Amino acid sequence: MEPSMVVKQKFYRDYVLPLLNVEPADTNYGSFLEMGYMAWRLGITQSDLKRCRFVLAMCHEITMKWPIDSISLISTMMREYYKVHSRRSFGEKLYGDYRDAENADFKAAYLLNVYKVIFENDFRLWATIPYVYAEYILNAKTISGDLSQSVFLGASAKLKSISDSETLSRRGNLSDIVAGFDAKLRHAGAGHEDWELDDSGGIVFRVRDPRSGKLKSSINKTLSEFESDVVSCRRTIWVLHMGVIAYLNNNRVLSCEIHEQPTFKISEMRAYLEDFALDRGLRVARFECNIDRSQVSLGLCYSPNTEARGGTVRFGSGEAFDLVRIVTRSSYKNQILEVLEFLMQHFDRSRFPTVALDISDKTETVVASLVIKSNELSKVAADPGSGEMPALLVGQLPDDECVLITEHGVPLGHGKFIEKQLKEQGYEVMVEHCE
Repeated sequence: MEPSMVVKQKFYRDYVLPLLNVEPADTNYGSFLEMGYMAWRLGITQSDLKRCRFVLAMCHEITMKWPIDSISLISTMMREYYKVHSRRSFGEKLYGDYRDAENADFKAAYLLNVYKVIFENDFRLWATIPYVYAEYILNAKTISGDLSQSVFLGASAKLKSISDSETLSRRGNLSDIVAGFDAKLRHAGAGHEDWELDDSGGIVFRVRDPRSGKLKSSINKTLSEFESDVVSCRRTIWVLHMGVIAYLNNNRVLSCEIHEQPTFKISEMRAYLEDFALDRGLRVARFECNIDRSQVSLGLCYSPNTEARGGTVRFGSGEAFDLVRIVTRSSYKNQILEVLEFLMQHFDRSRFPTVALDISDKTETVVASLVIKSNELSKVAADPGSGEMPALLVGQLPDDECVLITEHGVPLGHGKFIEKQLKEQGYEVMVEHCE
């Protein structure tokens, strides 16, 4: 079960905010909240945050040394991120299968494939920054060709370059940045499938000479030891990922120059839209897009989450606070406009679709059927946040309101004071004591 917003804000303050010089933009705040929640799930420590700061410093040195090429490099990374994120779900599914499996051979096979996905998918992307730093700054090699092509270099080559590089930096050893990753485990495991379970249920990895096939060594690990390696790898991916996006957040001028517009698959559009709409009290009941992306048929159903979350929120630190719930009422127009603005970000800017949109109330009764032409949606994409609803070819927006509840933690004992202030400002507020 997902934690409440106030709990995610706590994790955000603990793990993410220490790395940021400025608060993230509204459009990125949700992503940073999720990074905070993931940090808590992975058990991120102060040592890991120190590794993040090392990644931040590497990003700074790279952009200072190659101000033009670094834009192309990071733009390519961010475009690839959407594909990496989609493939990661396969690894998460395998990890769940590992947890559920009872047969030892199946458990080992699932975990080996989780390791492969993390290594070849996530690590290949996020290790790009330390690789470029190791190759072209520490080892002073000459860049031949387009620096952005480093993004597509194999994970094993990146790991070797980073692991073989030494740094006298006060930030620590560069090899610490890639903790948990071992090419020998990758190749002997789900790479070349040269492994087996011993009588005690542990995994035996056979390391062979790639040319002769001669056995060079064996690595023995229990399942729990190998699972610890996998968790260590996941922490490292968090560190590398967080370091890059924190750097972009802290350097808004550079961030504005990053060109990260990817080509989204239709299934990806729907997945992203579902999450975005749900945060605004809307459920995607239908999403159909033709192959040439000129027509979209969309159904949105008002699905308010107005039930207050009861119970007590507790943290291991013993921290206590008052929970303030603010009730927000917004017109259908504003909610629908935000959804349309978000959806248009996933289309080629030279060609937007015509959208046929059905809006349903919480009883799933259709209250409006709209058609919006592509030229009107191009105006929405060009000026997001303007508050101007595009002209409708067919239909009329309903006058009803959407009701949303957001949760905020405030210092213990301040809830009534905050409640009074907010009510004076016209807010509808509920306060609950938590500890």
